[in-house]
Amino acid sequence: VQQQQQQQQQQQQQQQLLLLLLLLLLLLLLLLLPPPPPLPLLLLLLLLQQQLLLLLLLLLLLLLLLLQLLLLLLLLLLLLLLLLN
Repeated sequence: VQQQQQQQQQQQQQQQLLLLLLLLLLLLLLLLLPPPPPLPLLLLLLLLQQQLLLLLLLLLLLLLLLLQLLLLLLLLLLLLLLLLN
């Protein structure tokens, strides 16, 4: 019985370590993702009236923001998992 308990504890510890590693990786990713470009740049593009280019840029921006949001959500989930363990 004691051995089983020890094994369970070890497994839990390993899981927690893995989760922590994942958390760190995600944090790194978040930090490495570029921040959205400043508004003046977008306005300048508007002035140039490159609508297609602007649309593409905006789409890209939205995608980046979504990515960051997803990463944040993942981080929160992992934190919750860690706390619940």
